Amino acid sequence: MNAERLVGLLSGGFHALFEWDAELFDLGTDGVNEQTITFRLGLYLHGLFEGYHVDCEYNRIWDKPKACQRAEKQSMKPDVIIHRRRSDTENLFCLEAKKDYLWNHAETGYADMEKKLVGLTHPEDRYKYILGAAWRIMPTPDPSQHRCFWFINGAKVLETSLWGFEGEVIETLRRIHG
Repeated sequence: MNAERLVGLLSGGFHALFEWDAELFDLGTDGVNEQTITFRLGLYLHGLFEGYHVDCEYNRIWDKPKACQRAEKQSMKPDVIIHRRRSDTENLFCLEAKKDYLWNHAETGYADMEKKLVGLTHPEDRYKYILGAAWRIMPTPDPSQHRCFWFINGAKVLETSLWGFEGEVIETLRRIHG
């Protein structure tokens, strides 16, 4: 799948989430649970990525737990992945998300997410996802206030909001993947 198509479909999923489920971001004091939000995103992405599986909290690689030495993890379950099950060559996208108030949590915050995304996108590791993202979920339905850190080839390469990110991510993917 080329960069334009991958990023365009991801954009479509995020746009649908913010259009149809905006209330999830500010229900109560801090909005709803991050798993609720990533599940809804997964539903929208599922309708866009024909021929691929969109899974939430997916913890398997074939018949074994998803693990990564580079990330120092015996078990991982990314919040959302787009892939083909039973294939090691069709891993398109992996997402880790964290609510703003938990972003700096010592055990499960951004530093932990970064390790996972480095391992999941690294070209010398098993998974080799084309694109990874760490999403800082803000308590607002305004996508321009949400931060996204993009990972390619085992490195954080870009930081954007979730509004108008497409051009920068496509350009970066093209530059790195050709």
